Amino acid sequence: MAKRLNRCIDLLQADHPIYYTHTDELSYENGRQQAETWADFLIVDFEHAPFDVIGLRAFMNGLVDGGPTPDGYRMPTVIATLPSNCKTRAEVEANAWQIRHVLSAGVHGILHTHARDADSVRAFVEACRYPFQTIGVGDQIGQGQRGAGGQETPAEL
Repeated sequence: MAKRLNRCIDLLQADHPIYYTHTDELSYENGRQQAETWADFLIVDFEHAPFDVIGLRAFMNGLVDGGPTPDGYRMPTVIATLPSNCKTRAEVEANAWQIRHVLSAGVHGILHTHARDADSVRAFVEACRYPFQTIGVGDQIGQGQRGAGGQETPAEL
């Protein structure tokens, strides 16, 4: 299996299951410790916990500095939930700042809870993408809504 940045992509492409655990404390020190996790990915829960992007960024830096993981990846995969829902396009658009903040902190993905219809999911995908990412843009998915400039920090991670 060829290694990528993200272990979960490798496992899913090989038709393997993926396993996760939650992380609680968003600190640099906990990030260093969690770099040794047994799990394929870590969930950062902002749906039920305070929205702490400063702590998230410190945690992500700790993951890198504590790595590589036991299986040789730079860091464990990190998925964040958000405090907002994804029930309507209007709700996603009003809370898109949350999407920008967690992606700019370096998480690998977002689990957006309570999606109810295709249009809200389209709005979510658009909010996650930069306008210069044009693959798939067309009748179903519109242009990305993130402002260029936030990609430097996650790219360094």
